[in-house]
Amino acid sequence: MTDWIIASDGAKFDVDRAFSQRSVVDWSEASRAHLRGGDRVFLYQVKPVQAITHVCQVVQTGIDSGDMIGDREFWVDAAAFEERLERTWMRLSLLHTVPLAIRGELSLDRLLDAGINGAPQGRMRAPAGVTELVAEVLDAARPDSSELIRRERDLIADLGIERPPWRFKRGRRGGTRSLASFTYALSMPDAPTALAMLRAYIMAASLDRSEGWGVSAMPSWAGPTDHQRFATIAGGGIELFYVWFESASGLVTEWGARFPADLAPQNTDPERVWLSTGDNGDTGVHGETLDDLITVMDDPEFLRALTATREARATSRRADWHNPYLGALLGASGAPAEKDSEPVQDEDVEFERRYIERVTKHRLHQAPLREAALRRYGARCMYCGLDVEQVLEAAHVIPDSKGGAASTDNIRILCANHHTALDAGLLRVTAKGDVVPAPSVPPVPPLPDQGGPE
Repeated sequence: MTDWIIASDGAKFDVDRAFSQRSVVDWSEASRAHLRGGDRVFLYQVKPVQAITHVCQVVQTGIDSGDMIGDREFWVDAAAFEERLERTWMRLSLLHTVPLAIRGELSLDRLLDAGINGAPQGRMRAPAGVTELVAEVLDAARPDSSELIRRERDLIADLGIERPPWRFKRGRRGGTRSLASFTYALSMPDAPTALAMLRAYIMAASLDRSEGWGVSAMPSWAGPTDHQRFATIAGGGIELFYVWFESASGLVTEWGARFPADLAPQNTDPERVWLSTGDNGDTGVHGETLDDLITVMDDPEFLRALTATREARATSRRADWHNPYLGALLGASGAPAEKDSEPVQDEDVEFERRYIERVTKHRLHQAPLREAALRRYGARCMYCGLDVEQVLEAAHVIPDSKGGAASTDNIRILCANHHTALDAGLLRVTAKGDVVPAPSVPPVPPLPDQGGPE
């Protein structure tokens, strides 16, 4: 097996959209390309992305245009597509999509460090260093259920949610849209597991980039008393995903995803999940643990079914089905709750929502980025050299608020004091990536002699 790097131009072919909807695409072949079935392909998107974004395997070569997959809809440049009809094609099966948050780990600068001689154009054999880098980045990105649950537990703690001894109470919380329902849900003993399941589904279905869904907190109308729904994600007025818990213990017992029958995944692992049929003909896929969910979401067919269902059902959500606080926690701020379901003013709803968004972004976005930056740069302040890991922070060169990338290229490891100095403009990052004093900062005068004790 040979690893290849192949350049992908988003101005000609929308590879992100193609692989979000299917697990196999056809790619035009160059003469004497030397690729063979079983080879791996690292798709490198050219400017403005300049990073490896997908890892594929060659399953067939020498395909005539008349036998290729009908994926004309993903071609942005019609002339480029027509030109390639005179060539043969190879079929690529998706192995991995590199998450957006870590594509900077496979950026052009990292690839140059790993052994390539310049920006990929056309196709080239991947140096061993690139193969090792891709494996390292993808291994680090693979979710670990215990780590995901820990992050959600820390997030709940950061929000200051009180967690008294658990006792299940039906209703009387102002409805599924209220702040009371949100805080009650997060006080449940197994709330971190439930949140991790909800977030895993949202990220896999790319709902974090969509406004066409809503999430209800503690919808007590669902199910018998001994088991209840922790939350329900809905799109287009139809349930998409839910998490069940046992009322008495507050422990998660089941998750479920719903698909239109014609879009549902056909091949599922019977040792991890089971199927059901809803009253409206929907196919349900169910599992018990977060590990089950992570495993099934690693299946390209399941991911394709999630994406197709999202596109079919994620429409303008109903504000009266959406909890604005849980939505903010999971990545969709949405409209505030209606006045008759929330005993506070709209501006208080907005204030609480923004606070939750801010805490969530800090907790879930910064932690993995800091870990990746520490692996890349080492546990040492890049200005003063302090090597106490507990006080080292991931400082953005270009802030999030100004469009800074969520990648280690845009991060410098600084101690807390010098992170504050960078944000205040007292330090700057040079073109070479060094952290130096800002030119406008005057020298610090010596402290005046205060004299000693009498």
